[in-house]
Amino acid sequence: MRARDLTKGNIAYHDTLNPEVWKGHELRVDVRYKLLEIAKRFIEYLEVPDFKLEDIILRGSLVNYNYTQYSDFDLHIVTDFTAIKGDITEAFYLAKKKIWNDEHDITIKGHEVELYVEDKDAKNTSEGTYSVLDANWLRVPKYQQPDIDDRAVSAKARDLMTQINRAVRAGSIEDITRLQDKIRLMRQAGLDAGGEFSTENLAYKIIRNKKFLDKLYKTKNSKVDQELSLDEGVKSNAVMAALVAALSTPAQADYNYPNTQPEVSPAAQALGIFRKINKMKNYGAAGLQGEATQEFNNIMRTIQGHPNQSKLYPLIKDIIKSPETNVDPQLPPLQEPEQPVNESQARLDPAVEEFLDGLTPDDVGYDTVGDYIVHYEGFTDQCQDSEEYQDDPESVFNDVWSDFKRRMGDRNPINYGIVGEHDYPIVYSVFRK
Repeated sequence: MRARDLTKGNIAYHDTLNPEVWKGHELRVDVRYKLLEIAKRFIEYLEVPDFKLEDIILRGSLVNYNYTQYSDFDLHIVTDFTAIKGDITEAFYLAKKKIWNDEHDITIKGHEVELYVEDKDAKNTSEGTYSVLDANWLRVPKYQQPDIDDRAVSAKARDLMTQINRAVRAGSIEDITRLQDKIRLMRQAGLDAGGEFSTENLAYKIIRNKKFLDKLYKTKNSKVDQELSLDEGVKSNAVMAALVAALSTPAQADYNYPNTQPEVSPAAQALGIFRKINKMKNYGAAGLQGEATQEFNNIMRTIQGHPNQSKLYPLIKDIIKSPETNVDPQLPPLQEPEQPVNESQARLDPAVEEFLDGLTPDDVGYDTVGDYIVHYEGFTDQCQDSEEYQDDPESVFNDVWSDFKRRMGDRNPINYGIVGEHDYPIVYSVFRK
């Protein structure tokens, strides 16, 4: 929500090193021995004959004053890359460390341990560097309280989260790759210009801590797998025809909101439903269960209020569950979707729908979208920690809707409701200009 809400917990600066890891400026003995044991196992896993170990060093925020609950032990195994003949040494070590980190969940004092292989001649700008092997500092971090612009960091992180959400929904491998490159270059430019506390690097840490980078990575891999697979997909024309026939009865809206959505043919509606089913399948295959559930609810909303809703619902469920759709078995159980609190039945302009889809739980405010004004307020973990929210979240949502209405001169919205994942709701109201 507010700038401070987004940076809180993700950005910190302390007047001492992490006391669970350090005793003053000395690495705690139990921590050091455990890191050495992990490094030994990792070197054995590399299976490199006559591996030449130069050093075992720690870098990152746990070797500095800016550690948080999300900080990792960045454990670097230093060696001589030229000891292995060929041009694939770096790629080999990158692949091995990725497999190791993906397959292991090792923690010390509640912090994950990430393994890296580093060339002895590599340049590194880390403020703190500690040799675990020799138990001495290679570069002692300096205590210097940084000047952090919470609003700038929050704005940059929100923009990146919005771009990631849109790239994930679009599902384009090319777009996701471009965004990954953009984020990587943005972070490096920030590090080069302003160091660890640059706006770009801090925004990067926020989206990493909130698992947005994981979301990009999983979606891209899922799309690559899909493209490399040979699948006949949904091949039953009879099913498509049945869906079109069920949608052909003109819908009679019995609610009092204007229809702002262009008329769509039954065939186009059926195609749209199939596309939503494919999106749900892709989310499930990528392990994004919250997004898969949300997409299922979107499918159900598509047919809500239709005269043939009772026929459409079981038909769509059969399509989703059909082996021909190749739905991932890890998808959540298909149940009658729960309606968001006080969800109105007004249809939305496509531009407004796209805008709402791009919101994150950290967003709050209002924007003009075409002929409409959209008020919105997300609920992060910090927002949900309040006693009022814990006791009666529906009352909190109603207060927010009432506040939106008051700000618009007590005008009634043409649409209001909740979007986002179940655990991170975003309350919104849509008004005509």
